[in-house]
Amino acid sequence: MEHGNSLCGLRDCVPILKGVALIGGSMFAGISLYIQTVEHPARSTLPTEFAVNEWRESYKKAAPLQASLAAISGIASLLTFGSIAKASCKTINKVIVKATEDSVRHCCQCNGLGWLLSGGLMISIIPFTLIAIKPVNKKLQSKELDTFADDTRQLLAQWGELHSVRSLLSLSAVAIMGYKIFKHSHLLIKS
Repeated sequence: MEHGNSLCGLRDCVPILKGVALIGGSMFAGISLYIQTVEHPARSTLPTEFAVNEWRESYKKAAPLQASLAAISGIASLLTFGSIAKASCKTINKVIVKATEDSVRHCCQCNGLGWLLSGGLMISIIPFTLIAIKPVNKKLQSKELDTFADDTRQLLAQWGELHSVRSLLSLSAVAIMGYKIFKHSHLLIKS
């Protein structure tokens, strides 16, 4: 079923999708930057056993929020790209990214690749977390962890270094989104 010239009729929602992507990404980046520059350094000044306990409490509260924000921002950004590129519900399983004369166009005549890149960066936070950070998280959450050991302090330091990658990915994505929104007014026009 054809829905206009965009991914499942989302063409009219492009401004909303851009807003959701930017707000979700900005919230993730802000939380991540706060954790990296304030919370984790403050935690690192505590004795190791207290630092681990504080990390565990913080992790329980922050993990679901950050995972949700990364997913929401990434999906909204990718949907923005899909809505700018020519696609339809019939071809949703095929990747059609060629913008043609009947695609949704913006005043800057972009093809949406900035939104694809920013969405990819936000979504990449999830597998990075699962592959690189989750093993460290599991060790820090383990009941068998010796919270007085020097290795535990090193685990906390390793977690902080890995977390900085998430900050970098999200800040890069938000910078691209902000550039795409504010550099180009992106008023929807038909070709």
